Amino acid sequence: MVFYLSYRKFVAPLGIMCLGSIIAITYKYLTTHTITYALFDVVATGLSVLFLNPFFRNQVVEIVDGSIIVHSYSKKIALSPDNWEMMRRDKHGNTSYYFLKNGKRYVVTPDLYGDNESMLSEFERIFNVRDDHAPKQRQTK
Repeated sequence: MVFYLSYRKFVAPLGIMCLGSIIAITYKYLTTHTITYALFDVVATGLSVLFLNPFFRNQVVEIVDGSIIVHSYSKKIALSPDNWEMMRRDKHGNTSYYFLKNGKRYVVTPDLYGDNESMLSEFERIFNVRDDHAPKQRQTK
């Protein structure tokens, strides 16, 4: 199964709009030589890098026969249950899986991907993790 980041569809248009604003603001700065336009140009450049990084990173998680393959910047990193370091749940219930391979740490958070329920169930199947830390529901009479 292949899982893609769910926010990729709206990040790319925002990054392209920021790139367009860089051109317009740079033109305005070169014609007026105002420091305000230079600051806006720096902010627009930072925002375009922030928005376009996930688009170019193109992180995809592929689960094949009990192994996890993470594609990032067109590199494939094969992770196995042996590379699994820990699982962390935050106070909102988001689960993150931490892997350590060749001295590098990889983090996969199923809640950021499309079809995250099936991805989370695949991870629980691979790592044999139960939902023991979920808050208990109150029983009402």
